[in-house]
Amino acid sequence: MKKLSLYIFLGLFVFNSAYAEVYYCVDGSLTGFNSKAGNYGVYDEDSAYFKPSRFTANINFEKLQFTAEGITGFFKFESNGKTHFSAECKEGKYGRMTCVNKTTLFAIDKENLEYVRSKNYGGGDTILIGYGKCEKF
Repeated sequence: MKKLSLYIFLGLFVFNSAYAEVYYCVDGSLTGFNSKAGNYGVYDEDSAYFKPSRFTANINFEKLQFTAEGITGFFKFESNGKTHFSAECKEGKYGRMTCVNKTTLFAIDKENLEYVRSKNYGGGDTILIGYGKCEKF
């Protein structure tokens, strides 16, 4: 009976550790460039400041997976009437998990949960870069 209890306990521990955890993330600052008014595709020389975003993210550091609600970029999907963005990520240098696609980057430090993110659509669309911090929900 003790062995059965031990197997159940270990099974639950391993099973639960494979799932993403929910994080609440807040931008510290967002800056970038907008197209000039009336001249789409030509960027204003002055940088623009954007309202920092707050978003929730499901992050699995073991499986290197990232899904967020409240920011744009990555692979888009709908669930329960809400838009989510998801990405497969890679193990980066210095304990970071880095998620990149053609136009978007999200890199988070596994230890202190500080992140850097950017959108680089270009061609007239807004270009931005920001940093912030996540906390476990």
